[in-house]
Order: sequence, then C-alpha cells, then structure tokens
Amino acid sequence: MKKHAIVKPLVTTKNIQATPVELPIRKGISFKEWCEAGHILNQMDKACHWWIGDWVLFGGNNYGDKYKAYINESSFTYDTVQHDKMLAEKFKLRRRRRNLSWAHHMDVIGLPEKEQDKFLDLAEKHNWTRSQFRGALKKHKQKQLSAGGERIKNSNVIYGDFREVCKKFKDESVDCIFTDPPYGKEFLELWSALSKVATRILKPSGFCICYSGVFHLPEVYDCLREHLTYYWQCIVLHKGGGQFIKPRNLNTLYKPILVFAKPPIVTVEPAIMDIIKGSGKEKKHHEMQQPELEAEEIIRKFTDKGNIILDPFAGSGTIAVAAYKTKRKYLAIEKEKVNVNIIKKRLRKVENEKRK
Repeated sequence: MKKHAIVKPLVTTKNIQATPVELPIRKGISFKEWCEAGHILNQMDKACHWWIGDWVLFGGNNYGDKYKAYINESSFTYDTVQHDKMLAEKFKLRRRRRNLSWAHHMDVIGLPEKEQDKFLDLAEKHNWTRSQFRGALKKHKQKQLSAGGERIKNSNVIYGDFREVCKKFKDESVDCIFTDPPYGKEFLELWSALSKVATRILKPSGFCICYSGVFHLPEVYDCLREHLTYYWQCIVLHKGGGQFIKPRNLNTLYKPILVFAKPPIVTVEPAIMDIIKGSGKEKKHHEMQQPELEAEEIIRKFTDKGNIILDPFAGSGTIAVAAYKTKRKYLAIEKEKVNVNIIKKRLRKVENEKRK
C-alpha cells in the first residue's frame, strides 16, 4: 500500500491541528474554544486575498526575475494573482475596512477614490451585505445618469492606427472595448497589441469584447490572454445559410464573441444569456459590417448607460452607432479615411433622427 506523505500542520492549538486538507478537532474541545476557532476562520477568510496581494506585491518589488519564475511555477492561478495584486495595490492599508469583505472592496474598484471611500464607509455604517452594497452602487450609477440627462459627451471619431492613437489616452479611462478586428492569420499581431493596449486603458474590471472568426480561434485566445483574463464566450447565431469555411469544408452557423476582462473580475448583473439571435446580414456601408441590433444587444448585456465604449477597429461605425442608440459614449478609431467619412455620416443621420 502506498504511504501518504506526512502533512505538516499549518495552525496548531491544544485541540486543533489545521492542515491544507482538513481541520481535525479533538472531542474534548470546549464550546468557547470551538467558537474562537470559528472566529479565526472567519477572519482568515476575509484576510487571505489581502495576504496574497501583499505577498505578490512584495515579491514583484524585491525579487525581479526570481519572483516571476516562482509565480509561474506555483499553484496560484493567474486570475488569483492578478486580482489580489491589483486590489492590494489600489487599497493601501489605511483604506482597507476590517469589517468588510475583500469582495466589497473589489466592487468599488472602478470608482474614483473619494467615491470608493464614501461607499465603503456607508457599507460599514449600515452593515451592508455584498448584495445590499451592489444594490446601492447600482442606484448611484442610475442617479448619476439621470442627473446628466441623455446628452452624450466626449464621443469622438478618430482617424489613425489604434496603436498610436491610444498612446494619448489616459490610464484606466475607458469602460469597455468592443470591436471587430480582422480575422486572418497575418493580423494576429494586432490582437496581441489590442490585449496590451486594453490592459492599460481599461478601467479595472472593464471588458474587452471582440467578434472573431473561428479558423484561428486558438491563436486569438492566446493573444488576448497575454494581458487580459478570459471571462466567457458568447455566440451570434447566423440567420440564413451561415458561412462556408473552404479549408475545413464545413459551414459554420455562428460567430464567436470573445469576452475578456481586466482584473479584478466582476460578474455581470443581472444574469444574461450567452446566445444572441442573428438579425441577418447588413452590408450596406461595408463588406465586413456587423448588424446594429446584434451590437446593441451585446452592449446592453455588458455595459451601463453612460459608459465610454471604444472601438479600435471601427470599420463603418456599427458599434459607435449602437453605442449612441443605447445611450453610451463612443470612441471610434479607424485607419481608413473613407471609413471615417462613412462613420461620421451614419452618426449624423442617427443624431438627426433622434432630434425629430
């Protein structure tokens, strides 16, 4: 019979020896000591993410390449390391609330620092659960939108290569990137560049959502994972005959929509369906044009009214138009001058229709 290695206890008291896989408790333990153990476990549950974050920050600041090698070989998941490191970096010790969970702090990461402190103070004062806390944050966002009216400010169409244009954007200044990059193998470097740009300009927990072809899907995933965290894959069901993929001799009836995020990951609310029913082809303005209704549905699922949505591969401007129609702000970047003119013309048309 194979012998099991002896597991060294992590915490030892008179009646408890905690190991990585069990918490054996002696029968003679008093009720008071049992309660005290529960209190310690509760505090450890609240503290562990802060501990990991501080530990990772210290390693990164002091050990250079040794730190990177150890992290890569350790059993920590990429998401855990990135989430905990970011939150520990954003919230210095003096701003961490002992009576609130790590998740409470994560929920306000996208707000300005003063608003973060305001809501964390309220949560402590009223002893809000995370659900109550999220409800208060949602009401705050709705109130802000109502106070600002329906006017969309700071929207713009920019001519140029997104890799150069985005250098002028401030860090963490965009709520969501939603785009349709070119699908061919020769364009994979653009997906890598998109991942790198996104991790700088996206606000914490912001989504990077991309239409994608199917043929080079594994490579596309690898490119986006270079700097972002996988969140989910949605699909648009093609309406009609689908698209024939000659190298594989098959007909595909869907288009992937890849959803990646900048840590820390915050789940969408309310819950959504990951299938979008296609509304049919729309190629009036461009041969690679995506349908407006599908884009509007994706925007509603993953963003809030008033959010800034960036499309770095704007094409004929479908995503910018969809953002405008759903009361989001838009930034459209396009390197073909003829397409820039098409985008501006489409936007003028929908703006005029709205005024009527």
